Amino acid sequence: MRGSRSRLGFVVVDAGDEPLRTELVTSFPDGDYCDVLTGTTDDCARTRVVDGRTTVDVPPHAAQAWHVGRTG
Repeated sequence: MRGSRSRLGFVVVDAGDEPLRTELVTSFPDGDYCDVLTGTTDDCARTRVVDGRTTVDVPPHAAQAWHVGRTG
């Protein structure tokens, strides 16, 4: 499952038993963003947005979320 909140953030939830790898289209500006659900700004799961697209890897039974205010 994935969702977004206007241009401010998006979340991906993997409720399955296998890791989820998916490419997303986002309105985020190009750059690196930290997962706000895990880690700290210095040690976080990062995703890179290029041309409005990003590929994310979410472990089974987990979620990751990003917002434009937490870059990495």
